[in-house]
Amino acid sequence: MKTDQGNPPPRQVLSAAAASRTVVVRFPKGVALAVVLVGLGALLSQWAGDWQGEYVPAEIVLIVLAAFLPLLTSFMLKRLSAAKSAVVEMSASPESASAWWDQALDSAFGGFRPYALGAVLVTAGIPTIKWAWIPWSGGALFVFYLFSALLLFLTGVAGWAFLRLLTVLHQLSGFGVKVLPFAWPQAEISVLHGVLMQVFAGGLLAYLLAVIGIWLSPGGTWFLANGPVGWWVIPLAATVVFFFCAVEYYIHVLLEKAKQERLRQLSEILQEKFSEWRQSGSKDAAEAVNTVLKWHDAVRAERSWPLDVLSMTSVVVGVLIPAAKALKELIAA
Repeated sequence: MKTDQGNPPPRQVLSAAAASRTVVVRFPKGVALAVVLVGLGALLSQWAGDWQGEYVPAEIVLIVLAAFLPLLTSFMLKRLSAAKSAVVEMSASPESASAWWDQALDSAFGGFRPYALGAVLVTAGIPTIKWAWIPWSGGALFVFYLFSALLLFLTGVAGWAFLRLLTVLHQLSGFGVKVLPFAWPQAEISVLHGVLMQVFAGGLLAYLLAVIGIWLSPGGTWFLANGPVGWWVIPLAATVVFFFCAVEYYIHVLLEKAKQERLRQLSEILQEKFSEWRQSGSKDAAEAVNTVLKWHDAVRAERSWPLDVLSMTSVVVGVLIPAAKALKELIAA
């Protein structure tokens, strides 16, 4: 596969791009620690001023979520970087695939776009939080808003990586896969699918922490079903579900492409063996035809979906239940 300019970028360009990756993925532990300190500072300022104990469980969950997001983003980059060898091995053009994968990761975890999406979420999210009744004032309120802004910003940085990976998956499905009749990159595709499922699991955990954090706050169930706060659940759920469905679909495309190519090659071999049998009529030629035919039927019977329909449905329904309830209440209001 070619890069956007048609040629693989030079090694020094890739190195510079890697150096421009966001601070969140370059120093994930430091960012997580800073967010935890701000979150604990918010609790401390509340304790020194107007203590509202019923908010503490929700705040603790959201502090955990905020600390988890930079670690998740860094984990995604590390796992996807490790999956590069699988992408290169299964590609019919390894050198182009290697350069493209580096650029794909740089676009998901580097540049200004992750910061831009984080800034958009802060701009849109702070008014939403102000709409919900916040019991503090003065310094405690300022620190709470600061922590909320950091949480929204980190959500945007991680969210950009997930959204960009959807484009990467689409491009990956157009790869020319290296296939022979009796050797195809099943192990490499399985490794890639496993890595993407790990990324999905991290996103699912972040989504669940966000829902739990809102639900544990006083009036949390009401916030989920009324007003702007409820709308935040819907895009989060949609992103998680869409990412999961995209992974399954595009891995299916790769598996189906490899399967059809194997069937095509086996059909050509079958025609050759059948022609040999018609000319010679020998027993060996007949056995060769029978062997290739069995291989052809076995490949045709192979499943090309990484997960069965029941497993996919259970995951999708489980994630969408909170969002569906929020959407129902918002429409009925």
